[in-house]
Amino acid sequence: DDDNDLEKDDVSDDVATGWQTYNGDGFSIGYPSNWRVSETGGLYRIPDDVPLDFQVPEEFDYDLRAKIATLGFYSEINSENTSLEKYWEEIHNDSGVLKEKLQLGGESALSAVCGGISYSECILALHNGRKYELTVDYIFDTGLVRSEIRQMLETFTFAD
Repeated sequence: DDDNDLEKDDVSDDVATGWQTYNGDGFSIGYPSNWRVSETGGLYRIPDDVPLDFQVPEEFDYDLRAKIATLGFYSEINSENTSLEKYWEEIHNDSGVLKEKLQLGGESALSAVCGGISYSECILALHNGRKYELTVDYIFDTGLVRSEIRQMLETFTFAD
């Protein structure tokens, strides 16, 4: 069973808000109409100046990549019952700068800038014996991108 395989039920409509819901491995998150589910199981944002029905080109397009924001998800069993702070040390050690403590799906989470060329924000949380990592990546922040991502994170819920 590949955690990145998308099933038909992985995406559902939320008629009340006009957003859709992505159901991942033990969680769900809402996203607006200018975001899409990627084949690898994450989400990506369609740039404002690109038609909503565009298809990702087979050849890498640097100009287009500079406009796309992505939100990736990873989870694994917390077999050693690691604390959030220890999880942070395991994953980022000195590579990321701790930015803020926040709530993700009702659980304490840690957020940090952890990127290189692009802006990357890594968000770590623990829930029901699992470790979760969300990675936000974008090159240009119009302010709108950051705002959308924060709104999306507010919809994040753990499935249990």
